Amino acid sequence: MSDDLRSKPGIYGEVKKQKCFMITDFASEEIDRLAKKFKMSRSDLLERSIRAGGLELAKDYKVEDLVKDYKIEEADVETEIDRLAKEQQLSRSELLEMVIREGVLKLTQNQKEPKN
Repeated sequence: MSDDLRSKPGIYGEVKKQKCFMITDFASEEIDRLAKKFKMSRSDLLERSIRAGGLELAKDYKVEDLVKDYKIEEADVETEIDRLAKEQQLSRSELLEMVIREGVLKLTQNQKEPKN
């Protein structure tokens, strides 16, 4: 878009200005997906979402539920680590060190293998 078009008011009667903000990869990919689906630019999708009240819907998004789900998953992982350590007759630290060593070994082996 040329500077001439950017300096003129658009369909909302305002001049668009470049803004910068940080979002997660998930959010960015979702914006890309929806913009492509609706055949519009990312900025137009965000503008319409905001003007249609999308930000008002965000207040109902329960971050607490997301955190609670994460804590449940984290507890499941901790339980599994304890179970495996006991099964292998290792301390948690020994088990985790072994897992890290094996993971690094596999990564280095994968890097050495020729790619098709």
